[in-house]
Amino acid sequence: MGSAAASPQPSGNLTQDELKRVAAHRAVEFVEPGMTLGLGTGSTAAHALDRLGDLLRVGALPGVAGVPTSLKTEAHAARVGIPLLPLDAASGASIRLSIDGADEVDPDLNLVKGRGGSLLREKMIEGAGDRFVVIVDESKLVPRLGCTGAVPVEVIPFGAPHTLGLIRKVFDGVPGFHARLRTVPAANGEDSDAPFLTDNGNYIVEMFFEDGIRGDLLDISDRLLRITGVIEHGMFLGMATTVIVANKDGTVTVINKKMNQAVSSTSTRGRGKSERVWTYFEDEALLKALFELSLDPKWKSEGSFKNGYLSVLKATLAEKIPGCGLTAVPHIESRVRHFRTKYGAIEVMLANSGFSWDENRKMVQCEKQQYEDHCKRHPDAKGLYGISFPHLDTLAAIYGKDITTGEGAEGLGDAISNLEKEITLEESHDQEVEEDSMSRETPRWASNRNLLDSTSSTSKRRKRDKGNEVRKSSDPFLDMLGEFLDDLKNASNHFGKMTEIMEREAKLQEEAAHKDPMQALQQKSITELTRLGFTSTELVKAASVFVNVPNQMAMLFALPETLRRGFILNMLASKFSSLLY
Repeated sequence: MGSAAASPQPSGNLTQDELKRVAAHRAVEFVEPGMTLGLGTGSTAAHALDRLGDLLRVGALPGVAGVPTSLKTEAHAARVGIPLLPLDAASGASIRLSIDGADEVDPDLNLVKGRGGSLLREKMIEGAGDRFVVIVDESKLVPRLGCTGAVPVEVIPFGAPHTLGLIRKVFDGVPGFHARLRTVPAANGEDSDAPFLTDNGNYIVEMFFEDGIRGDLLDISDRLLRITGVIEHGMFLGMATTVIVANKDGTVTVINKKMNQAVSSTSTRGRGKSERVWTYFEDEALLKALFELSLDPKWKSEGSFKNGYLSVLKATLAEKIPGCGLTAVPHIESRVRHFRTKYGAIEVMLANSGFSWDENRKMVQCEKQQYEDHCKRHPDAKGLYGISFPHLDTLAAIYGKDITTGEGAEGLGDAISNLEKEITLEESHDQEVEEDSMSRETPRWASNRNLLDSTSSTSKRRKRDKGNEVRKSSDPFLDMLGEFLDDLKNASNHFGKMTEIMEREAKLQEEAAHKDPMQALQQKSITELTRLGFTSTELVKAASVFVNVPNQMAMLFALPETLRRGFILNMLASKFSSLLY
């Protein structure tokens, strides 16, 4: 069936509708700002629409629009505030992701859909997208399609009884097979039931199988579609890329098709080369965990994360996304480096005239030629033109101060320490290294300044030494080596003192956190919002409100746990949202 990963959710005796909501909310985590979505039809898809509406109201998914698969979905989406597009308008922008339920899912991720009568529009829209995420509860998993109910076939009204007869011939001799036209109860004054009409004004033939469909599904599909009068059938073969299953115990299982699995490759030396394709959900989980660590002085101080933080991130991601297979090195390290590099590149661009930030589309706006010229001088900016970067706010909360103040610049003592680490790395390259080299990178302007300062200081010291009658060796090389060793000794002593100061500062910050009830309440609030499943963008916005209106944190914990999520959503959508901008 592909690869599966189970994700823990609040356990308990959940109803089937609650399980549908759990799966739907998980699917919405795949949505990125600026996406055009295929919006499914049915009770499960309805939960996804509600969640999308909630996120759009608080500004978490700017630029998202949807293409509805039915008139019912169109009305629901409009009611919750999802901008809509017709299929012909969306084709130019490309449907990036479709989210829909299914009536049945077999081990190969083939589906039966359309028992609600929307199969033609669903197949058109979901087949036009780049990715199709299916949301179900575990009762929809079957060994073969057709095990639990009707397999629908949409036919034109003209000659429908004749078409029904041709469909029956396809399955002539199959034990227990029967087919019928779907009807609706007769209206007042009518003598008999009327045929069910789809949104396109067509009829539905329902096919029933005693023990599911046996045989080559593709061959059966072709035989049905060759019948004149048949428009489409409800077997969605090979279309689903991901299936999200809500289990009875409250856990969620994510099943991906094998051909769509991300791969990773590690080189034989050093930190390795990461070739893993990260999903949006994995990025969100990573940045949420990184943001939480950045608030903790035990893990981040003086502009850099401390040794071991990659292991903490790895453990957090393993808990949030079981089976993801993410390693500290190279996967997490390289992804964190990527985000900081791109964040820094965007900040550099926005500091120059001609560049601006589109808050709705979450991307840099500029002339293409200007961008290309900029990339010649700043290669880190490559790959950002016309591309949505939805994590800018979160990264600003994590790294903004470091970049604007130049914190994290590597001094001579740091360079010596890092050199020792690199030598150790070369000697034991098969070990995972958890040093955050990226968070200790020197910005170009800081590096140049440090170089000038260092050169100037050395020059002055040598001038002073020149005035002293210090005995020197007759060998110039030994003299030079002696000077280098003196420099190395001084730098090491300096580094040792700096390390003591940094450790003392971190300890003071930690003690202050315990003594300051407001800081403790802030950390407790962020932890609670994380537990409630809010995205990193929502966490940043909520934190902004908490800073300005501290009473909101007290009210959060005064409420029962079942009401806290709704309270935060209302807070972000209310008048307090004006504090975010």
